[in-house]
Amino acid sequence: MDPAAIASPRARDFYRRFMLHREVNREFYRRVPAEQFDFRMVDTKTRRSDSPRESLLHQLFVMRNYVYAATAGVLQWGQERAQLLMPPALGRYGKRRLLEELDRTESQLLELLSRPDIEDLTVRVPWQARPVPALAVLDGLADHEVLHTGWNLALMDHLGMERFPALRRVWG
Repeated sequence: MDPAAIASPRARDFYRRFMLHREVNREFYRRVPAEQFDFRMVDTKTRRSDSPRESLLHQLFVMRNYVYAATAGVLQWGQERAQLLMPPALGRYGKRRLLEELDRTESQLLELLSRPDIEDLTVRVPWQARPVPALAVLDGLADHEVLHTGWNLALMDHLGMERFPALRRVWG
């Protein structure tokens, strides 16, 4: 699906903001060496950081959950929602297959944003009694993507990875 299919100006703005950071994160996952895909920057008895694999799996879950919430009309977190959206085999997929899943999930987001009724969709959220516009809820997804960009930059530096062009679009 083509981003030009997004008719709503608000949805187009969201997609542009989201994809600015998603491109950086996707490129990071693409470039991280396969032998470092399960690397942890912190790995002690009392504290562990996510590996690039775990981080990517988390991003897949969060994105699927936001898209599902906008479609189903309710945002939920927890094990029940994870079981619905994340098949157990996903954690055993290789890097290439996980990147394909990332592309598939991005296509689902694009499909959602291209809906003619996107501005009319509402979502029940745990922090408010009245439903919230789906596009306002999706802003949380864009914020989440920014957090992963920062984490992935720290990992890149730690692993000695070369900076790439998509980073210049975000930080000049």
